Amino acid sequence: MALDQREDNRASGLGLFCVLSDELICEILELLSAEDIGKLACVSRVFNIFCNEEPLWMKLCMQNLDGLLKYVGSWKGTVLERLGKKNIPKLTNVKLQFSGFSSMYLYRRWYRCNIDLSNFVVNVHMLDRRHDLSMKEFSATYCTKQPLLLSGLADNWPAMHKWSIDYLIKHYGECIFKVAQENGKKVLMNFEDYAFYMSQQHDEEPLYIFDPKFGEVAPGLAEDYEVPWLFREDLFDFMDKTERPPFRWLVIGPPRSGASWHVDPALTSAWNTLIKGRKRWALYPPGRVPPSVIVHADEDDGEVDVDSPTSLQWWLDVYPALRNEDKPLECIQYPGETIYVPSGWWHCVLNLDNSLAVTQNFVNTSNFQLVSLDLCPGYQHKAVARAGRLALQEHISAVSTDAISNAAVMVAKLNFQESESSFDVDFLARLVDHNKIYLVSNSVRSNFHLSQLLRKWLHNLWCFKRDLKDQIWKIACIAFNAKGLLQSVISICDAHNLPRPTEQEQLPLGNGSNPVFIVGSHVIKLYLDEAIEDKAIDAVASELQFYSIVKKSGSPLEQTIPRLVASGVVYNKEPYRVVTWDGRGEPNCKIRGKIVSESEDYLRARWNQAVLNSSYLDCHEDDVSAKGNAQCPYIITMKCEGQDFAHMREKLQKDHILYMAQVLGEHLYNLHDLPLPQMSQLDGKEGKHIGSQQNIDMVNNHDVRNHKVPEEWILFYQKLCGQHEHAIDRLEQWGCVPLHLIKQVEGYLTKDPISLVAVNKFHGKLLDLATPVWLHMDINDENLQIVLAQSDESVQQTCSQLDTVHGESSHDLKSCYILDFGDVCLGDPVYDLVSVYLDVFRGNSDIMKHFLKSYYRTFSLKCYTILHEENALGAVFSIWKELKTARTWQEVEQRVWGFLAGYEDLWNQMH
Repeated sequence: MALDQREDNRASGLGLFCVLSDELICEILELLSAEDIGKLACVSRVFNIFCNEEPLWMKLCMQNLDGLLKYVGSWKGTVLERLGKKNIPKLTNVKLQFSGFSSMYLYRRWYRCNIDLSNFVVNVHMLDRRHDLSMKEFSATYCTKQPLLLSGLADNWPAMHKWSIDYLIKHYGECIFKVAQENGKKVLMNFEDYAFYMSQQHDEEPLYIFDPKFGEVAPGLAEDYEVPWLFREDLFDFMDKTERPPFRWLVIGPPRSGASWHVDPALTSAWNTLIKGRKRWALYPPGRVPPSVIVHADEDDGEVDVDSPTSLQWWLDVYPALRNEDKPLECIQYPGETIYVPSGWWHCVLNLDNSLAVTQNFVNTSNFQLVSLDLCPGYQHKAVARAGRLALQEHISAVSTDAISNAAVMVAKLNFQESESSFDVDFLARLVDHNKIYLVSNSVRSNFHLSQLLRKWLHNLWCFKRDLKDQIWKIACIAFNAKGLLQSVISICDAHNLPRPTEQEQLPLGNGSNPVFIVGSHVIKLYLDEAIEDKAIDAVASELQFYSIVKKSGSPLEQTIPRLVASGVVYNKEPYRVVTWDGRGEPNCKIRGKIVSESEDYLRARWNQAVLNSSYLDCHEDDVSAKGNAQCPYIITMKCEGQDFAHMREKLQKDHILYMAQVLGEHLYNLHDLPLPQMSQLDGKEGKHIGSQQNIDMVNNHDVRNHKVPEEWILFYQKLCGQHEHAIDRLEQWGCVPLHLIKQVEGYLTKDPISLVAVNKFHGKLLDLATPVWLHMDINDENLQIVLAQSDESVQQTCSQLDTVHGESSHDLKSCYILDFGDVCLGDPVYDLVSVYLDVFRGNSDIMKHFLKSYYRTFSLKCYTILHEENALGAVFSIWKELKTARTWQEVEQRVWGFLAGYEDLWNQMH
């Protein structure tokens, strides 16, 4: 855009907007709709220039995209196509010439969109290049110390001579891959459309394929390469396949695409092999944050975010100003070469040509402790691992005066030496927040998934990698106080004359919220889920009342759940005193902030506490004692035979699964048919009606008139109200629900959750509240124990986390147990059915129908999929991928639950 020196049309063309910078004007335009941008383009020639910038239309398209992206040659054309503007004349590439306006900001962006990278060379700090490297030399010189380029590792890969853009179009053109920008959202495109985009685009931040599921989408691609022999040790192989974090990616992108500065997830190491094209790499060692990069560590959830310019921006704007001694290690990667990036190394990648590559992250013996430590709860050790000691200084300077002195005392107590490396396991371990190690409940979710993942993974390694025993124990003690938990279990065993844990049994197993130890034929569960002593005591009282009612009622359910052996409270400090307790009244120990009752009923059960306290479910990390729980309630049950359904699923024949579904239907009916607990006599006690009256008022304000909420409904009602109030936040956090459906959710959900149990959905008549039932609240495939008619040690192995059996079992199904009643509650039976259908049966309507043959109840499932405490919608949009394009929640409901249409008539015919 040439500037006519005789005139400057910027002021007249922009009017009052002329006081704003060009960059700010571009940012404001991104907030407008396509229609408004089109109107604004007609205001003046200057506005026409701003409103026709391709980066603007790309941003607009990506912000509002639902479903597959189909690029039509320009981003403006793509947006208009998606808006259905069919009658607009075809866009041309004719360049309009305007005099009297220039913009350095727009020019620099245009330059970045069109720069030729063919001669983008490296001058200093070249990476080592090696061929025929031995494992001994790799371990001694590079493994944990420095990156390098390797040649010859992919010479025999079929991908090296097969893969090209044309080959992928021919064989995988209809396959749908995840596509992303460096700093933007992920979208879906089929490969043929993406290849067309590559050939046409001139974007500053081009879209590139970065797909962790390519092996499932296009299995043939995963067969065209193998893990290089230097990197085949991967301790993540000892993790459940369904729970393993993303670890391998197909990477395809045009020039200017790439990856901005980052450290690989969980401090894993990585290798990247280039099939076609060239890549430019830059790397800095652990703790040395690249220039112009900012690291944020969230104190609440431990997430570490990196604010970085794009790789192209960094090389064009930041790199030239660096002194030689401040420049990173660099290299140009060529086809057939494999780059190795050790744990914690910062790296940035820029594609110089159309590039095809595969990359994989891994954990080996050398980086195992670093990766495990990074999975521990907290934030400071993660920030220091990436930003070095600077993270400690920034934390201290960012808090108040009182906090500064406290932080300074804390740092002093750690005895840090200037010579110590900040990227060291022992150094980082001292920064782990040990007060957060149990914050894994649904109400206090710090690192919920990662904490569970780590514990289960360490248990698998403890069973199968005994050569790492000392390292595993060290990390377990840091991550979740394994030594203290073991001492508690030993004290419990001694108090009840049970054998002590063997060495193999010294770590908790599973991924539930509460640590579970299998000791011989017994199961010991420690209640640390809630992190608050009061809530843990309440959880045990609730479960114990449930067991008491099962026994007294003579329900057949007693034969299909674990047999209760003992229960009590253990003090978590020397001398680890154990007090037995059956759940009645108060345990014989001090409970903070509670009224001690002489009552012999189950006053501490959750449903009673919810009546006493309207904010019972409000739980925050600030409520947690800085010293941790002084006491821990526990329950001992007999170990059930068999193996959990999660690991038997693939080994059972279809008729076995159908039979299991019918058996489960009987069990769940028996659960929901149990007599209700008698609510405690709360008259005269402090807190009477605090919860119930408030909830009654809430109901009256939402047009559900003249319906007093009975006390037995209050806990369940509080849960639903909390999930209803935060529905949009929860959907946005889960990230699985299309944006247009999130916007509709408030209109779809019932105004007040109480109407879910007050309205008969088949007749539309407002009724009195239904009678609540006992709910398990967490029925999933890991809480169902399957027993075959004949013993088969290869199938029903003790350590069932690893899939070591191939093929189907020919044995008949003997029985099915339901485990873990730690979340037991009173409420609507439909709540349990959501997880049965979506988690246990994975949305298979035929299996669900077999379940319903023995489940003798009528029901309606509207809203519960959204209001469920767990991410039920994650399963919905994973099972029915086509629902990403559903326009309304009614469409989603019909696709997921439509098979139940006319179920009441079917149920009446069957029963």
